[in-house]
Amino acid sequence: MSRLFISLVAVLFLLSGFGCSSLGGNIRPSDDPALEARYDDAGVKTAITTSLLKQSPSSANDVGVYCFNGQVYLVGEAGKGFREFAVETARTTKGVVHVTTHWFQPGTGSSLDDITLESSLNAKLREAAGEVSRVAVEAVGGHVVVMGVLKDSQEISRIEKALKDVSGVKSVTSYLVAG
Repeated sequence: MSRLFISLVAVLFLLSGFGCSSLGGNIRPSDDPALEARYDDAGVKTAITTSLLKQSPSSANDVGVYCFNGQVYLVGEAGKGFREFAVETARTTKGVVHVTTHWFQPGTGSSLDDITLESSLNAKLREAAGEVSRVAVEAVGGHVVVMGVLKDSQEISRIEKALKDVSGVKSVTSYLVAG
């Protein structure tokens, strides 16, 4: 499944209001600071992804957008012009604290192989850490970028080592933080 299709489904899901109603009952994001941060991060990610899709749906497919506590990560293999647009879009989006990029040369990845590897990585994450809703992995040509928030430095080390042990991984770049 292409990143573009997944992004479109996520945007439609969030824009439909269903994503908000799934918070349940009388819970509002402001009732729980951790939930509020996740809610704001989802809004930031949606705003950036929507702008990228409007600019160029095919190029947007080459950029993974992730947000944790206002920290935006742009990962992928888009061309130089679209990279610049993506960074400027992220920097000017309300709620963004900082933008980190991790770019690969266009053509580095292999969609099917990378999707298969990401599935293996996500299974390894669940095995190593259990609840990993605040962690994301992106694989491009066997090179893995992991970002997110974990409870402490020991958990970060354990996750990084577990990901390096997955078959097909050529390298792991970590943007994991404790929090």
